[in-house]
Amino acid sequence: MIESTTYNALNPTKVLVHGWLGNTQEKSGVCSYNVKSYFKVGEYNVICVDWKQYSTDISYKVATVRAKHIAHDIAKVLKRITYDMTEGIDTLHLIGHSMGAHIVGFVGKELTNQIPRITGLDPAKPEYEDKGPEDRLYITDAHFVDVMHTNTAKNGFEKSIGHIDFFPNGGKTQPGCKSSDKGNVF
Repeated sequence: MIESTTYNALNPTKVLVHGWLGNTQEKSGVCSYNVKSYFKVGEYNVICVDWKQYSTDISYKVATVRAKHIAHDIAKVLKRITYDMTEGIDTLHLIGHSMGAHIVGFVGKELTNQIPRITGLDPAKPEYEDKGPEDRLYITDAHFVDVMHTNTAKNGFEKSIGHIDFFPNGGKTQPGCKSSDKGNVF
């Protein structure tokens, strides 16, 4: 329940969205790791979107269809906590990993010209690579979109789709990352 949180409109807000087969409970997941990091350096509102009910019990293709519905729900929450996008939006930052990157893009599309920043962490390629900008993360989804491409050799999106795109080590694979079914989640 939103009313029972410590949300403070004066603090920067980070919204973290995991990818398909992910969840917010993983110790090395996008939420757990980043929450701890943000709280070490300052006062933040950190919202972890847990859509594991829709990301683990269904097929990947069905999850891609539901991604826009999840984004719609996120947009409704953001409108509510910001009093219809009037308070605390200047420091709003949406961060999505894999399919979550496209989900935050859909949030940006729904809240047109209102999201200051979106970060896409290794946006998913399957089911998105041949889609147009309206059906995936794109440069127009926020005032600033930055994208980190780290797994283009497998399931990561290969095209530049942000204001700035980073391809560490060429973006194909990363040294020290072991290949596993869980590690290659898209």
